[in-house]
Amino acid sequence: MAKSKFTSRYSFEKPNDARGLGLMNDSAKATLGTLPEIVLAYGHSDEFSFVFERATELFERRAS
Repeated sequence: MAKSKFTSRYSFEKPNDARGLGLMNDSAKATLGTLPEIVLAYGHSDEFSFVFERATELFERRAS
């Protein structure tokens, strides 16, 4: 977890504070619950990636 004003303010422990990881996971779960077109979410370091259904038109996505 990168050092930032947010992590300093809440005294997060390096490298992976359990509260920060829980916050990130809860945010990903909320996103999954909001956008049913997402079929997979995965986290790496301090970010999450989301995989959408191939046929989704969300965000003006087009087939490649």
